[in-house]
Amino acid sequence: MVEHKWSQQEYVSCLSRETVGDEIGKRIAGKLKSGKSLYNQHRDYCGHGLTFADDKYCVVAVYDGSLECKDIIASFENEQDFVSFISRQSDYTLAGASKNESAFYTEDTFLLNNQRLTKKVLGQFAGTGT
Repeated sequence: MVEHKWSQQEYVSCLSRETVGDEIGKRIAGKLKSGKSLYNQHRDYCGHGLTFADDKYCVVAVYDGSLECKDIIASFENEQDFVSFISRQSDYTLAGASKNESAFYTEDTFLLNNQRLTKKVLGQFAGTGT
């Protein structure tokens, strides 16, 4: 099994456990509902993204820069459930390193911490600058 730099245990174990928090979670939900989405756009595997489609908040795996809700990791029909979910995440859980967060958890060394959402990226999307 090939171990990539981003998924090496020494690197992943140092990821922050500080949660995203309710303020950022609520702002993200508002931006998603207003029609904005968050995802990488390039060839091949692009990591995880967030969107609001078909009256649901969706966390999706993104491929080839296409944000289709066919590779859904998690979806939420109401804002409160989405905010609760995204608010409790940290860089460590978003990276897929925590078995306690089954939506993101992976043992695949290619997917572990590869182009995953981070608290910083979520904060920038939310407009908090953190």
